[in-house]
Amino acid sequence: MVSLISHAGVLDAILKFMQSKAKSDLSAEVAAGAMVSIVGIAISSGTSAITFCGPIIRSLLRPFKIDRARAANLLDGLGCGVDIWFRQTRVLKSGCKLQLPVVLC
Repeated sequence: MVSLISHAGVLDAILKFMQSKAKSDLSAEVAAGAMVSIVGIAISSGTSAITFCGPIIRSLLRPFKIDRARAANLLDGLGCGVDIWFRQTRVLKSGCKLQLPVVLC
């Protein structure tokens, strides 16, 4: 799926938009975190969001010389963390009496 979207030029358009907004290393990290969070909520899967956003975010962070391990931690933390938080709060707001797993840091 990512290959199909890449050939259509969607990934390049997203990357150009994000590069126009990212003026410093901090704003690039914020843009990367926002992207993986939004995609994770949209497709309800943190791992799939990381896989989809990985190439885009790597290309975004490369000019700022941000380490790959830092980018991976950012993607993993926000991709999975926001997804879990969103699902738990959605269940809590619906009034369901489901037992939710406790996430320990």
